[in-house]
Amino acid sequence: MKHLSAALIPALLFPAIAPAQSVFDLDEIVFSVNATQTELDRIGNSVTVITQDDLQNTGDLQLTEVLARLSGVSLWQTGPQGSVADIRIRGAQGRYISVYIDGILVTDPASPTISYEDFGGLTTGAIRRIEVLRGSQSALYGGTAVGGVINISTIAGTEAPEGTTQTATIEAGSYNTVALSYGLTQRNGPVTLNLGLDHIQSDGFSAADENAGNTETDSFERSRLSFGMKHEVNGSLAFGLNGFIETGRSDADEFHDSPVDGSVGDDFGTRDAYGLRAYAEGTLGAWDHDAALGIYRVDRRNASLTLGAGAPGYLSPFDNTFSGRRLAFDYTASGQLSSALQLALGANAMRETGIAASVPGGSATVDTFGVFSEAIWSPSDQFDLTTTLRRDDHSRFGGQTTGRLAFAFRPSEALVLRGAVGTGYRPPSIDELFGAYPESDFIGNPDLVAEESFSAEIGSDYAFAGGGRIGATLFQLDVDNLITYCSAYFVADPGCPPMVAPAPATLFNVAGKSRRRGLEISGQLPITDALMLTGAYTYTDARSGTGAPLTLIPEHDIVLGIDTTWGTGWAGSLTARRVIGTLEGGLPLPDYTLVNASVGHEISDGVEAYLRLHNLLDAEYQTRRGYGTSDRAVYLGLRSRF
Repeated sequence: MKHLSAALIPALLFPAIAPAQSVFDLDEIVFSVNATQTELDRIGNSVTVITQDDLQNTGDLQLTEVLARLSGVSLWQTGPQGSVADIRIRGAQGRYISVYIDGILVTDPASPTISYEDFGGLTTGAIRRIEVLRGSQSALYGGTAVGGVINISTIAGTEAPEGTTQTATIEAGSYNTVALSYGLTQRNGPVTLNLGLDHIQSDGFSAADENAGNTETDSFERSRLSFGMKHEVNGSLAFGLNGFIETGRSDADEFHDSPVDGSVGDDFGTRDAYGLRAYAEGTLGAWDHDAALGIYRVDRRNASLTLGAGAPGYLSPFDNTFSGRRLAFDYTASGQLSSALQLALGANAMRETGIAASVPGGSATVDTFGVFSEAIWSPSDQFDLTTTLRRDDHSRFGGQTTGRLAFAFRPSEALVLRGAVGTGYRPPSIDELFGAYPESDFIGNPDLVAEESFSAEIGSDYAFAGGGRIGATLFQLDVDNLITYCSAYFVADPGCPPMVAPAPATLFNVAGKSRRRGLEISGQLPITDALMLTGAYTYTDARSGTGAPLTLIPEHDIVLGIDTTWGTGWAGSLTARRVIGTLEGGLPLPDYTLVNASVGHEISDGVEAYLRLHNLLDAEYQTRRGYGTSDRAVYLGLRSRF
C-alpha cells in the first residue's frame, strides 16, 4: 500500500469523480439482470449502473476509461484510441462477456473469439446509460455470458420528458483530437423519437511504445449514427424500431518479437457495422409479452500491405477481410402469479455467420435455439429469491443446460445482503475451430469442446446516516476446458502440450479448472454538501488449471477520488488509479498510477465549458508490454442541453 502515496496526495488536494455512484441508488430500476425489470435492492448479483449524468461528470471521452475504474473491471489496450482493447470482468476476458447496444447483441461472429472488438473506439458521446452485470449469466443470455454482461443504451424510452430535448458537445485537445456529438429526443404523447450523431478523429500516438524508438503516429477516425422510435398505441400495446450505423478506421503497428513501427500508412484496420431491432410490447390478460427481431452486421479489414525492413523472415504481408452477421429473435412472457411469485418464460433463436478467407469454404454458420424460465419468489418485503433455468441447442455442440440462483435479503432499510451462483458455457468460435492464417502461422482446432463455467458471489451494501455507503462482494469464477493459445515460437501458456517448430500455432482445451477468485469493495463518503470521497478496490487471484497465474489480470486495482462543487456553477473532479501485480508472458508488468482530473463551469443556463486532463502526472506505463499509452493530455470542451 505504500505505493499509493503518490496518488493519495493529489487525491486529497483536488476533486475527483465516481463514475458509478448510482450503484448505491437502491431505488434504481435495473433492466439487465432478470428477464423483467427489477429494483436494485432486490437483485442478488453484483451490478453497476452508470447514468448519462455520471458520464458527463467523469469528462472521459473513451468509454474504456470509465469502465476501468469500476470495481471488478480491468482492461488492456494496444495503443491509442481505436486500437484493440480487451475489457475484463473479474478476470474474465472479453470472449466471456456479452455486449448489447440498444438491445442488439454486438459481439462479432467473425472475430477470433466472438467478442466485442470495438471497445477501443467506443466513445461516451451519445451513451445515456450502462449496466455492468458480473458473474455467469448464461442462464438468461446463453453462451458467451460466462463472465458478465455489458448493456449500453443510447436512446431514451417513454421516461423522456414531453417535448423536444437536444444535447450537443464539442471537444478538442491533444494529439489533434476533435470530437463532436449531437442528440435529439422528441416525445409527443405516445410517440418518442431519438437521434444521435457522434464523430471523433485524432492523429493519435504510436501504438508501439515511443520509448523503444517508435515515432510513427497511429491515427483514428470514427462516425456513428443511432436512431429510435417508440409508439405506445394504448396502455397495453407498444411497438418500436431502433438501430445504428457506424464506420471507422484506425492505424496500427507491426508486431515482430514486439510491437514496432511499420511502413507509414499501410498498417491499418477499418470497421463498418450496422444493427437494427424491431420490437413489440403488449399486455394480454395477466401476462406481459415482449418480442424482438434483430439483425447485426460488422465488416472488418485488417491489413499490413508491406513489412518494415526489420521484419523477420517468417512474417509476410497480409490483407484480411471479415464479415460477421447475426439474425436473432427473442420472446419473453411474464406474469404475477400471486403476491409472492412472479414468473417469466422465454425463447431465443439466433443464426450467426462468419465470412472470411481464413474459413474453409469462405463461410460458416452456427444456429442456436434456447428456452428459459425464471421465477422470483418474494415471501416478504424483505426477501427475494430468483431462479433461472435455460436449455440451449447449439448446431455444432448439441445441448447445454445452465442455471442461476440468486437471493437478496433486506434486514433493515440500510442493509442489503445478497448472493448468487450460476453456471455458463462458451462454445468455440468459428475462427477458433477453422481459422487459418498463413502470415502468422496459425490454424484453428476443429476438435475443441465448449468451455463450461461456475460462478458464485456473496456480498452486502450498507447505507450510513448522512449519505455514506459501502458495498463489498466476494466472488469466484471457475472455467473448465479452458481454450488456450499454444505456439512453438513463444513462451507456452500453462497446460500447452509440447510443440516443436515449424508446427503452426493453434488452440487446445487445457485440462483442469482455471480459477478467478477475489474481493470487490466500493464506497462513497460525503465530507460536506459539496465534497464527496469515493473509492473502489478489487483483489483478484486468477490461476490456470495447473495453478500458474493467468496473464494480464491485475492482482490489486485501487481507485480513489474526490468530487466537489464550489462558487456558482463550478465543479471539479480527480481520480487516482493504482494497478499492482499484472503478469504478461510469465513476467511482471511495472505497477503504475494513473491520475485524471477535470473542471467545469456552467457559463449560462444549460451550457457548460470544461477542461479535462488525462494522465495528470505524466506517468510512463503500459497495459500490454511494448504498446504505447498517452502522455499527459489536455482537452477543452463545450456542451449544452436545450
